[in-house]
Amino acid sequence: MNAPEPVNPITPHATGHAFGYVECGVLLPHEATVPERLEALRNQLVHEGVLYRPVIVDRDSMVILDGHHRVRILTEMGCALIPVYLVNYGDPEIRVHSRRPEIAVSKQSVVQRGVRREPYPARTSRHEFCESLIPRPTRLDGLR
Repeated sequence: MNAPEPVNPITPHATGHAFGYVECGVLLPHEATVPERLEALRNQLVHEGVLYRPVIVDRDSMVILDGHHRVRILTEMGCALIPVYLVNYGDPEIRVHSRRPEIAVSKQSVVQRGVRREPYPARTSRHEFCESLIPRPTRLDGLR
């Protein structure tokens, strides 16, 4: 469960997804976080010392699709690397929906919000991934 060499975030990947580790600083959030959720997840990670689910990231833009709270907490805990699934966000099997009727969300707007560093409010988008992305338990001490 130790971290291998980081994935080069600008290396193109074949269609589908790839698992790897990237440096915290290259990931771009498209959504804000919920303070109460941060505290609960932080307590869990400190207690268990293991991250079970990798963050899901668009391989082309490095925008976080799922895992904003995990990234923020791992960064605050001093982790240099984040376990990720790099996915092809253009894949029609990946869908995004708005959780807020007053805010329209699309794949394009998610990427734009992340790249421009203008995140949506917390809990605005919901992604659906048809392909099952299995848990990959990673010890936190291997990420520092």
